[in-house]
Amino acid sequence: MTDRLEDDRLVGFLIELNKDPKLAEKYKASPKEAAQEYGLDADDVKLLEENNTEEINKRLGKKGIEVKGMFLLNNTYYNK
Repeated sequence: MTDRLEDDRLVGFLIELNKDPKLAEKYKASPKEAAQEYGLDADDVKLLEENNTEEINKRLGKKGIEVKGMFLLNNTYYNK
């Protein structure tokens, strides 16, 4: 994997989730469906379903993305 943001679909999805109100509404209604329709693979969907903020933070951190206050999972905000 390279360091480009677009090379990590999960990171791209989370960024779009914070920018696109329609995607955020779809995610609130059906997280798994929204993630699958975005094109996330089964492992990334599982990270979301399991609310694995530790692994997601690692992925975002590798891309140099500040996650404090970012909407992440289960309609919550990441505050670490």
